[in-house]
Amino acid sequence: MFRNLAERLFSETEEPKYKVVNKFTEKGKEYEERQYESCRWIVTKVTGKNYKDSSGEGFIRLFKYISGENKEGNRISMTAPVVIYCQPANEDWKECADELMVGFFVPQSTKQLPTSKTDNITFRDSPAHTVFVRTFNGFAKEEDYMANAKILKSAINDSSCYRSDFFYACGYDSPMKLVNRRNEVWLLKK
Repeated sequence: MFRNLAERLFSETEEPKYKVVNKFTEKGKEYEERQYESCRWIVTKVTGKNYKDSSGEGFIRLFKYISGENKEGNRISMTAPVVIYCQPANEDWKECADELMVGFFVPQSTKQLPTSKTDNITFRDSPAHTVFVRTFNGFAKEEDYMANAKILKSAINDSSCYRSDFFYACGYDSPMKLVNRRNEVWLLKK
Protein backbone atom coordinates (compact mmCIF):
# COMPACT_ATOMS: atom_id res chain seq x y z
CA MET A 1 0.00 0.00 0.00
CA PHE A 2 2.78 2.45 0.93
CA ARG A 3 4.75 1.46 -2.17
CA ASN A 4 1.93 2.70 -4.41
CA LEU A 5 1.60 5.88 -2.38
CA ALA A 6 5.34 6.60 -2.63
CA GLU A 7 5.19 5.79 -6.35
CA ARG A 8 2.41 8.33 -6.77
CA LEU A 9 4.27 10.99 -4.80
CA PHE A 10 7.68 10.69 -6.41
CA SER A 11 7.15 9.50 -9.97
CA GLU A 12 5.31 10.50 -13.10
CA THR A 13 1.73 9.23 -12.94
CA GLU A 14 0.30 7.65 -16.08
CA GLU A 15 -2.92 9.12 -17.47
CA PRO A 16 -5.27 8.05 -20.27
CA LYS A 17 -4.09 9.33 -23.66
CA TYR A 18 -6.00 12.20 -25.22
CA LYS A 19 -5.68 15.14 -27.54
CA VAL A 20 -7.22 18.57 -27.09
CA VAL A 21 -9.43 19.28 -30.12
CA ASN A 22 -10.83 22.62 -28.98
CA LYS A 23 -10.03 25.11 -26.25
CA PHE A 24 -12.43 27.76 -24.97
CA THR A 25 -10.85 30.65 -23.09
CA GLU A 26 -13.63 33.05 -22.09
CA LYS A 27 -12.66 34.32 -18.62
CA GLY A 28 -14.48 32.37 -15.89
CA LYS A 29 -15.81 29.84 -18.41
CA GLU A 30 -12.63 28.16 -19.59
CA TYR A 31 -12.88 24.57 -20.78
CA GLU A 32 -11.48 22.08 -23.29
CA GLU A 33 -12.90 19.52 -25.64
CA ARG A 34 -10.77 16.36 -25.51
CA GLN A 35 -10.73 13.14 -27.51
CA TYR A 36 -9.64 10.18 -25.39
CA GLU A 37 -8.28 6.95 -26.78
CA SER A 38 -9.91 3.70 -25.76
CA CYS A 39 -8.73 2.49 -22.37
CA ARG A 40 -9.56 0.19 -19.48
CA TRP A 41 -10.77 1.02 -15.96
CA ILE A 42 -10.99 -0.75 -12.61
CA VAL A 43 -14.35 0.26 -11.12
CA THR A 44 -16.33 -0.14 -7.91
CA LYS A 45 -19.85 1.00 -7.03
CA VAL A 46 -20.78 2.44 -3.63
CA THR A 47 -24.39 3.13 -2.68
CA GLY A 48 -26.40 4.56 0.19
CA LYS A 49 -23.83 7.04 1.50
CA ASN A 50 -22.98 10.69 0.98
CA TYR A 51 -20.41 11.74 -1.62
CA LYS A 52 -17.49 12.07 0.79
CA ASP A 53 -18.02 8.64 2.38
CA SER A 54 -18.81 6.90 -0.93
CA SER A 55 -15.85 8.35 -2.79
CA GLY A 56 -13.53 7.53 0.12
CA GLU A 57 -14.79 3.95 0.42
CA GLY A 58 -14.53 3.43 -3.33
CA PHE A 59 -10.99 4.81 -3.42
CA ILE A 60 -9.83 2.57 -0.56
CA ARG A 61 -11.37 -0.54 -2.19
CA LEU A 62 -9.58 0.12 -5.46
CA PHE A 63 -6.33 1.17 -3.80
CA LYS A 64 -6.21 -2.07 -1.82
CA TYR A 65 -6.86 -4.04 -5.01
CA ILE A 66 -3.99 -2.37 -6.92
CA SER A 67 -1.75 -2.68 -3.84
CA GLY A 68 -1.90 -6.47 -4.07
CA GLU A 69 -5.11 -7.36 -2.22
CA ASN A 70 -6.29 -9.54 -5.10
CA LYS A 71 -6.24 -13.31 -5.66
CA GLU A 72 -2.82 -13.29 -7.33
CA GLY A 73 -1.26 -10.74 -4.96
CA ASN A 74 -0.17 -8.63 -7.95
CA ARG A 75 0.40 -4.90 -7.73
CA ILE A 76 -0.63 -2.36 -10.34
CA SER A 77 0.83 1.14 -10.61
CA MET A 78 -1.29 4.03 -9.40
CA THR A 79 -2.62 6.18 -12.22
CA ALA A 80 -4.57 9.40 -12.58
CA PRO A 81 -7.18 10.58 -12.54
CA VAL A 82 -9.36 8.93 -9.95
CA VAL A 83 -12.69 9.24 -11.75
CA ILE A 84 -16.04 9.35 -9.98
CA TYR A 85 -19.22 8.84 -11.99
CA CYS A 86 -21.86 11.15 -10.49
CA GLN A 87 -25.53 11.53 -11.19
CA PRO A 88 -27.08 14.74 -9.89
CA ALA A 89 -29.59 14.08 -7.11
CA ASN A 90 -31.87 16.81 -8.44
CA GLU A 91 -32.28 19.25 -11.30
CA ASP A 92 -30.41 22.10 -9.62
CA TRP A 93 -27.17 20.04 -9.52
CA LYS A 94 -26.40 20.86 -5.88
CA GLU A 95 -25.46 17.31 -4.83
CA CYS A 96 -24.81 13.86 -6.23
CA ALA A 97 -27.19 10.95 -5.94
CA ASP A 98 -26.26 8.34 -3.32
CA GLU A 99 -24.82 5.90 -5.86
CA LEU A 100 -21.30 6.58 -7.14
CA MET A 101 -18.89 4.61 -9.26
CA VAL A 102 -15.20 5.18 -8.56
CA GLY A 103 -12.64 4.22 -11.19
CA PHE A 104 -8.87 3.92 -11.63
CA PHE A 105 -7.35 3.98 -15.11
CA VAL A 106 -5.47 0.76 -15.94
CA PRO A 107 -1.85 1.42 -17.02
CA GLN A 108 -1.08 0.59 -20.65
CA SER A 109 1.64 -1.85 -19.52
CA THR A 110 -0.89 -3.96 -17.56
CA LYS A 111 -2.01 -6.65 -19.98
CA GLN A 112 -3.59 -9.06 -17.49
CA LEU A 113 -5.57 -7.78 -14.53
CA PRO A 114 -5.46 -9.86 -11.34
CA THR A 115 -8.71 -11.43 -10.15
CA SER A 116 -10.56 -9.50 -7.48
CA LYS A 117 -11.19 -11.26 -4.18
CA THR A 118 -14.67 -9.71 -4.07
CA ASP A 119 -17.49 -9.14 -6.53
CA ASN A 120 -17.59 -5.37 -5.93
CA ILE A 121 -14.66 -4.62 -8.25
CA THR A 122 -15.24 -4.81 -12.00
CA PHE A 123 -13.31 -3.97 -15.15
CA ARG A 124 -14.62 -1.73 -17.93
CA ASP A 125 -13.36 -1.11 -21.41
CA SER A 126 -14.00 2.45 -22.47
CA PRO A 127 -14.15 3.07 -26.22
CA ALA A 128 -12.60 6.21 -27.68
CA HIS A 129 -14.76 9.14 -26.63
CA THR A 130 -14.93 12.93 -26.43
CA VAL A 131 -15.51 14.95 -23.26
CA PHE A 132 -15.87 18.58 -22.36
CA VAL A 133 -13.49 19.34 -19.47
CA ARG A 134 -13.29 22.12 -16.89
CA THR A 135 -10.14 22.19 -14.74
CA PHE A 136 -9.90 23.78 -11.29
CA ASN A 137 -7.57 23.58 -8.29
CA GLY A 138 -7.76 23.06 -4.55
CA PHE A 139 -8.87 20.21 -2.30
CA ALA A 140 -12.11 19.51 -4.14
CA LYS A 141 -15.27 18.49 -2.32
CA GLU A 142 -18.66 17.51 -3.70
CA GLU A 143 -19.86 21.11 -3.82
CA ASP A 144 -16.74 22.14 -5.81
CA TYR A 145 -17.35 19.44 -8.41
CA MET A 146 -21.04 20.33 -8.61
CA ALA A 147 -20.32 24.07 -8.96
CA ASN A 148 -17.72 23.48 -11.68
CA ALA A 149 -20.04 21.08 -13.52
CA LYS A 150 -22.67 23.84 -13.54
CA ILE A 151 -20.12 26.37 -14.82
CA LEU A 152 -19.12 23.92 -17.57
CA LYS A 153 -22.75 23.35 -18.57
CA SER A 154 -23.30 27.11 -18.70
CA ALA A 155 -20.12 27.70 -20.73
CA ILE A 156 -21.09 25.08 -23.30
CA ASN A 157 -24.59 26.58 -23.42
CA ASP A 158 -26.08 23.72 -25.46
CA SER A 159 -27.31 20.72 -23.47
CA SER A 160 -28.06 18.82 -26.69
CA CYS A 161 -24.34 18.20 -27.29
CA TYR A 162 -23.50 16.40 -24.02
CA ARG A 163 -24.99 13.81 -21.67
CA SER A 164 -26.83 15.77 -19.00
CA ASP A 165 -27.79 12.84 -16.75
CA PHE A 166 -24.31 12.41 -15.26
CA PHE A 167 -20.80 13.83 -15.13
CA TYR A 168 -17.36 12.68 -14.04
CA ALA A 169 -15.54 14.21 -11.06
CA CYS A 170 -11.80 13.70 -11.52
CA GLY A 171 -8.95 14.13 -9.07
CA TYR A 172 -5.32 13.86 -10.16
CA ASP A 173 -3.28 14.46 -7.04
CA SER A 174 -2.21 12.66 -3.89
CA PRO A 175 -3.59 14.16 -0.67
CA MET A 176 0.05 14.96 0.14
CA LYS A 177 0.20 17.53 -2.65
CA LEU A 178 -0.74 20.85 -1.08
CA VAL A 179 -0.52 23.34 -3.96
CA ASN A 180 -1.27 23.41 -7.70
CA ARG A 181 -3.77 20.60 -7.36
CA ARG A 182 -5.58 19.46 -10.50
CA ASN A 183 -9.26 18.59 -10.44
CA GLU A 184 -11.62 18.30 -13.39
CA VAL A 185 -15.23 17.77 -14.29
CA TRP A 186 -16.05 15.95 -17.53
CA LEU A 187 -19.26 15.99 -19.53
CA LEU A 188 -19.50 13.24 -22.12
CA LYS A 189 -20.12 14.55 -25.63
CA LYS A 190 -23.09 12.98 -27.44
